[in-house]
Amino acid sequence: MWLLDVNITKKIQNLLEERGDDVATLIELGYRRLRNGDVLAKANEFKRVLLSYDYDFIQLTQGIHPGVIVIRIHPCIDEEVIPVFEGFLKSFKLENIPRDKIIVRKTASDQ
Repeated sequence: MWLLDVNITKKIQNLLEERGDDVATLIELGYRRLRNGDVLAKANEFKRVLLSYDYDFIQLTQGIHPGVIVIRIHPCIDEEVIPVFEGFLKSFKLENIPRDKIIVRKTASDQ
């Protein structure tokens, strides 16, 4: 179960939904302007893995939470992000996510 930060695009949301994943967005839930600490609180409250481009979540996450995945790909545009994120998703099982943080980056084979 995903919770998408406000900076995650509709194309990435569609990609997850097409896989059959349960996706909620902060925007659709009416939380467009939350501070990062409050975003993490919502992820905990809804028991969803947070997906964001915001690296601040790596420093903020402490204690128990459903998981945080931060995408760190530059340039941060769908044409660059989606192929790498799709590769990540192929090796990733949402139900097996550690209650930790993951950073998705380009590797040499992605370039």
